[in-house]
Amino acid sequence: MSPGARPVAVDPGVVVVEQAGQSVMISNAAGEASASWQAMIGENTPRGLVHLGIGLARCGLAGARQSLADAESAYRVAVALGKSVVYYGDHWLSCLILQHRAQLEPLVAPAVKVLRHDPELCRTLEAFLAADGNLTATGKALFVHPNTVGYRLKQFAQRAGVEPRSTSGVGLIQVALVSLQLDAASGTQS
Repeated sequence: MSPGARPVAVDPGVVVVEQAGQSVMISNAAGEASASWQAMIGENTPRGLVHLGIGLARCGLAGARQSLADAESAYRVAVALGKSVVYYGDHWLSCLILQHRAQLEPLVAPAVKVLRHDPELCRTLEAFLAADGNLTATGKALFVHPNTVGYRLKQFAQRAGVEPRSTSGVGLIQVALVSLQLDAASGTQS
């Protein structure tokens, strides 16, 4: 525990550790304890003023340590994106990207540069990923012909040097899109 940290027992199975500028809630996440801390958060947090990061439930002391690391990472994403609550399990990719941004930036810079100035292409790639690469489903989601989707993907490949239909291309696009979200939320350009 950090110097100046003060543990407070809130409920059976729930402990809050308060320190300057941050409170950490630890719950066994089982049964009534889980419901009570969720109710406490809902009743006692001003909307829009608090950011929460929630880690994965894990077993044992090593699991508790990793769950706290998950929660810290989720908290950073909540702050970066201006969200009230971020669950690590739902936003793990954003958490990892934020944590390793400097390493990933050179890999995704060409794609980010193309996408930053082309919102229609961003929407196309988001829909393409959501449709698991299916051109027909992507076209339906965007109200365009599947050939139009194919054309846009080809244009992206030529401009960014990333093949969106390859496994590595899909991964790069996901990282680039999350990077753009983080940039937009912070008002910066990486």
